Amino acid sequence: MKGNFCIILNLFIFINFANADNSIQEQTAKVAEQFEAQVLAHMLKQIYPESMDAINKGAGSKIMRDFLLDEYGKVLAKKNPIGLAKNIKRDLSRKEAQLIREKERNE
Repeated sequence: MKGNFCIILNLFIFINFANADNSIQEQTAKVAEQFEAQVLAHMLKQIYPESMDAINKGAGSKIMRDFLLDEYGKVLAKKNPIGLAKNIKRDLSRKEAQLIREKERNE
C-alpha cells in the first residue's frame, strides 16, 4: 500500500512541476493538498458503501457517488483535518534541501 501512495505522489509532483509557473514551495503545497484530497476521498469511498446511496437505482449513481466523494475529499483536505499535507510538505522540503546540498557538493 505504501508503494502505491509513493507512486501516486511522484506522479502528482511530476505533473505539477512539469508545468510550474509558481515557486517550488507553492507547487509542493499544491501537490501535498491534492494528494491529501485523494487519500481522504479513497478513505470515504471505503467507509461509504454503495448500498447507502440515496439514488442507487440509476446507471450513473456510482459515477455521481465517486464525484461527490472526490469533492468531499477536496473540501476536507482544504480544512486539513488529518495533517497529511503538512507532513508531505515538510518531507518534500527536506528532500529538496538534501538534493541541493548533494548538487553543491558535486560541483
